[in-house]
Amino acid sequence: MMTQTTKEAQTGVGMPTLHIPDVESAIGLPFKEWAFRCHEVSLKIVKSCLLEGPRRVARGLCDGVGGQHSWVVIGDNCYDEEVGIIDPTLWSYDDTVEGIWYGTIGDGRHKPHGMGLFWGGDIPTCQGGEPIELEGLSEFAHTFMQMMYPLDIAAWAMLATQAPVQGWPSKEVFEAMYKHPDLRPLIPIDKVRMVTDLNPDGLYLPEK
Repeated sequence: MMTQTTKEAQTGVGMPTLHIPDVESAIGLPFKEWAFRCHEVSLKIVKSCLLEGPRRVARGLCDGVGGQHSWVVIGDNCYDEEVGIIDPTLWSYDDTVEGIWYGTIGDGRHKPHGMGLFWGGDIPTCQGGEPIELEGLSEFAHTFMQMMYPLDIAAWAMLATQAPVQGWPSKEVFEAMYKHPDLRPLIPIDKVRMVTDLNPDGLYLPEK
């Protein structure tokens, strides 16, 4: 049996420790079959009875993985550098990892899609199309968006796909964009599921 963590990654203070036999039983999948099935295994863990409180699947990049990768976040904010990470399949991509990897974003391995401060990226500007404004925003979010309006469909696309999600009311704005039939298709689905409390297709959050 592999050990539960790597020595380098035991940094998640207060994080639950998952024992591999318990996880195997809870998700109905033997440990050896978790390999390279990062999103599937992470989602099964999130939806299982193994964890309590806020948790969700996060998706992005990870050192040692040659493509997109998924892992479990213990908390509401996938982008918090101190939020706990449980990565059940990193071992199958990185031979230096044994068993379940525990850590935080602050360890420098995991980077969820959209991570970064808003003002550190390009600010979207209207490209000459018909302006679109969001309705139903809080006073704070409305005031923030007024600094960028007018935004046409091209500018909204730039905001959704290229702007980092931290440092502005992205949760509220993305939720409002998701309700708008013309803007919904512009938001990368990973951002919808990590930034907001929406859960299209049930692929990131536990069952309610």
